[in-house]
Amino acid sequence: MASDPGLATSVLQLRIALRGLSPPVWRRVLVPEHLTLTELHNVSQVVMGWADESAPVQHPWQALRKREIKRT
Repeated sequence: MASDPGLATSVLQLRIALRGLSPPVWRRVLVPEHLTLTELHNVSQVVMGWADESAPVQHPWQALRKREIKRT
């Protein structure tokens, strides 16, 4: 089956990193260019191994940062 060049989608390579951690924690991920912010949020949740269970909405890196502050 021949592919239709009109349906081609550009792919973006992203590096998702958590700042302030040692050793560094990051993931490289390939995503289609048309991803919405909500879809990108879901991708980041999956690649970092997080479950989006918090309410109200809170970004996982904010929760991680709060846990880090409490330990010190």
